[in-house]
Amino acid sequence: MISRRIVLAALCATLSASAARAQTAVVQGHALATDGAPVPLSVVRLLPAAGGRGRTVLTDARGAFRFDTVAAGSYRLRRERIGYTAPSSAAFAVADGATTEQTLRAALQPVVLEGISTGRPACYTGDRLGEAPAVQALWREAMKGVEQRRAFAAQYAYRYNQRTRGTAHLRLVRDKRIDVDTTVIVHPDSTRARRARAVAKGDTAQSKSLAIKIPSELTLLRDDFLVGHCLEANPQLDSAGAW
Repeated sequence: MISRRIVLAALCATLSASAARAQTAVVQGHALATDGAPVPLSVVRLLPAAGGRGRTVLTDARGAFRFDTVAAGSYRLRRERIGYTAPSSAAFAVADGATTEQTLRAALQPVVLEGISTGRPACYTGDRLGEAPAVQALWREAMKGVEQRRAFAAQYAYRYNQRTRGTAHLRLVRDKRIDVDTTVIVHPDSTRARRARAVAKGDTAQSKSLAIKIPSELTLLRDDFLVGHCLEANPQLDSAGAW
């Protein structure tokens, strides 16, 4: 009797898992330029057509993207990449167990800014960015770069070496030389926790007994950051003639 129950439970679990798989679909496709060339490392968002939070993936070297385990419903796709327009697809239906193909084409559109000119240094919070179109354009392009890095960290495992060199000028004690080499390992499973820590506390670089608080772009480049902070636009050119 016990053996039969175990077998029946295992069979039911298998059938339930098969039914669950049958209730999901795949949305895949390519991100291309207008001439048909693939555009790798584009951020592609799968969004419910009725609104709400969606999912994000990064295109590969062929410009391909894929969303697995998509529930049936109505969706649209949006693609973002620095230097390109940001096209959105029309709403499309996804059926249970089906594979839906979509192609997102975007035109090359380098961001060219007019000179930033102010009568005095101005500081723009999020609700005032519309008063400074050039500053707003820079902010939006920077946000695209951050989303690209976030998507990469959520999709791929990688590591990099980080080198910190400098001198800390401290009160009441002698200057302290900073000389730190760190190997950073990033894995998709740890990305969410790492992001939460960075947003909550900022990144901290350690040098023996000296700790330096360095907010990362994950902390700085958020919409809510510009609620209590602002971007300053001061008309000063660097040696290359750029703002």
